[in-house]
Amino acid sequence: MTDTIAVRPSLFKRLLLSLPFVGHMIKDAGKSEEALIFAVLNLIMFWVAAGFIWGLNGVIAVALVLAPVTLFTIAAMMLSGGKIS
Repeated sequence: MTDTIAVRPSLFKRLLLSLPFVGHMIKDAGKSEEALIFAVLNLIMFWVAAGFIWGLNGVIAVALVLAPVTLFTIAAMMLSGGKIS
């Protein structure tokens, strides 16, 4: 008989997955490549909807959030030698 220990996700991941719309998309995106494509398309559509609802402010707000995320991702890839898992 082997003992298995359930690994509890980090606090950040649990908070992210508990969001109403985004959490379900993230859970589904890991299942298949097709689900990942649909999740990315949904995020783009949310960005377009933000532009329609709040105008330029909605578009700029998302861009301001994505800039540090992109820089952090690039820094993480450089520090890990290109191996992100």
